[in-house]
Amino acid sequence: MNPHRPQAWDDPMATPANLDAFIPREDFSAESAQPTPFDEPKEVGLFELKHSLSSLLRKPDFQRETAAWEPERIKEFIKSFAEGDLIPSVIFWGNPKTGKIFVVDGAHRISALLASIAIP
Repeated sequence: MNPHRPQAWDDPMATPANLDAFIPREDFSAESAQPTPFDEPKEVGLFELKHSLSSLLRKPDFQRETAAWEPERIKEFIKSFAEGDLIPSVIFWGNPKTGKIFVVDGAHRISALLASIAIP
């Protein structure tokens, strides 16, 4: 692999992509000076994910780093999502004290979606 060439999404020899920065880590018990009201969403689209929820999303400290998926897997996941395939549920927990929404299960899926819409 050429170290001067950016890593391509379709490079089969690519190392796992680090998506950890898309959802900040936070302790469940963290306090907030300005709590945000939490409305429990039942269904979330990409627009709500990017514009309404992304600033509230947090990853619990105990959850593993979001860096296990290779670019090809991310690409296939995004393609499946775009084609309307069934995507496994994501488990959220809303902290009533802070209004933050913790991604208890599904951080790789949410981070991959955020990465796909973060690029103009």
